[in-house]
Amino acid sequence: MGRFNPKGLFTGAFIPNALLKYPGISAGAKLLYARLLQYADDYGCAWPSQDTLANELGITKQQIINNLNQLEKYKLIEREKATGKDVLSHRTCRYYFLKHSLFSTSGSKAEFTSGSKAEFTSGSKVEFTSGSKVEFTSL
Repeated sequence: MGRFNPKGLFTGAFIPNALLKYPGISAGAKLLYARLLQYADDYGCAWPSQDTLANELGITKQQIINNLNQLEKYKLIEREKATGKDVLSHRTCRYYFLKHSLFSTSGSKAEFTSGSKAEFTSGSKVEFTSGSKVEFTSL
């Protein structure tokens, strides 16, 4: 069995570093959050069934419920239970992702506005660290 370079070979669940380092949340809840992120639609809503999540993560439905409760307790997600016709149609809960303060300083995001231009030449290395601020001004 030989070595290989995994970079760029896989797609999968992504746990944001800020959440990964957050001490109050269990590993199971962090993994569940990452899996829910994969289900998010264009409106930030995910709706996999608890059975589906349990099967995919290899844990029980009760563990999924416990992890969902933990994510709600820490205000990382909001759960909207099916009501009315959705219950009759056996629709699942909807999960929405909440803007949590732990994400406000994690990672970096460069924003470019109209008329801005960033140029990087061959061999350039740009690094952003947590809390970095980059400003672009017109020339």
